[in-house]
Amino acid sequence: MPRPLSAGPLLIAQSALNTVASLDAVVGSKAEGTLIIVTFGAGTSAGVVLVEGAATPNFAGTWATLATITWAAANRAHETFISGGFLARRVRISTAIVGGTVNVDHLITG
Repeated sequence: MPRPLSAGPLLIAQSALNTVASLDAVVGSKAEGTLIIVTFGAGTSAGVVLVEGAATPNFAGTWATLATITWAAANRAHETFISGGFLARRVRISTAIVGGTVNVDHLITG
């Protein structure tokens, strides 16, 4: 049975394009999966959050898109689960959040 290795907020009340938060790579190497919960706040009307991966946290090129979470309604939560461990993983606001903010939380299991 998987157990939690890491959990908590990655982004709190953010809206700006290209705001980034990284997940812990040391924990990621032991991970069996990562749950990402994206909550678009009241008043929001658009926005996109990406879950991305790369070989190193310092990678300067275009990261691989692992999941795309697109705004669907204000005051709504979305969940996505990505199986397996990782070397570098992050969440990034790829389309600015319009009319409010977004929170992103995570749970890494191992």
